[in-house]
Amino acid sequence: MRPVGNGSQKEYRLDDAGSKRGPQRRADRRIMTHATRNAVRSTALKVLRSDDLIAGEKEAAVAILRASPEIGNPYAVRCDWCHETKTLFRDEDDRPFKISGRGWVCELCEMPAACQEIRFWK
Repeated sequence: MRPVGNGSQKEYRLDDAGSKRGPQRRADRRIMTHATRNAVRSTALKVLRSDDLIAGEKEAAVAILRASPEIGNPYAVRCDWCHETKTLFRDEDDRPFKISGRGWVCELCEMPAACQEIRFWK
């Protein structure tokens, strides 16, 4: 379905099946991606620390990662100088870590950060 309107305002109609198209659909996808990343991230932290997992929690994270291979596995990122630690995905920046060409750099210390991929399956 094409945009409706005079071009200055973009309005999108629902197609016959009732699915959304256009900007709203992209926003829904971003929210879903953010929510799925947070679910996988929290499970990765528990696996890394050997905390008690809820029944089926690891399997749910594996299912999310297999259904969305573009997300990739999370990484445990740690600065050896200031001991700051975060769990990030390959395409994420989160203070104090900034992604560079060869991993992450701690912005506080301006030192390269160590990282380890957290794999849920082989």
